[in-house]
Amino acid sequence: MSPDLPGYIRTIVPMIVGWIGALLLDWGIDFTNEGLTQFVVVLVGGIYYVVVRLLEKRWPKAGRLLGVAKTPVY
Repeated sequence: MSPDLPGYIRTIVPMIVGWIGALLLDWGIDFTNEGLTQFVVVLVGGIYYVVVRLLEKRWPKAGRLLGVAKTPVY
């Protein structure tokens, strides 16, 4: 595995989670503004990333929630 690959995966997975979160919110709320939807995607993805990183400090295997449990080394 390339040393950069965990970093790529750990960046993309929160974006996907944010997108899924926006889809779930869209079921209950009528989003008429695409900007609002994009904001929700970034917000949910960002919150997800921060929470998982905090969990990972105590339980290293929680990093799997970012796609790869291995912290990237640059």
